[in-house]
Amino acid sequence: MRFIAVGLFCLVVAGCETPPPPAPPNSDGSVVEWSEALRILNKGNVVLAGQTHDLYVTLHLKDGTIIYTTEPSIDAIIFEINKCARCGDIPLVTE
Repeated sequence: MRFIAVGLFCLVVAGCETPPPPAPPNSDGSVVEWSEALRILNKGNVVLAGQTHDLYVTLHLKDGTIIYTTEPSIDAIIFEINKCARCGDIPLVTE
């Protein structure tokens, strides 16, 4: 019984941590959390965005940096770009 309780505790504790988003295949940039990607977007630093059907989002920044994240649902990046006051017209590539 003690082993079951310890096992359940470990599962509960591990389940509370937010894992980093998975990197898209062949990524060569930084992988960030969705919330961090939104912070960068809303500062007006994004010049090009892309999304895949696998929920991967690629953001190309003004300084040439490329960052990757995973959106919580399909087209979430489109919604966020549309509501961003500082973004202007960001081209979006989607598949």
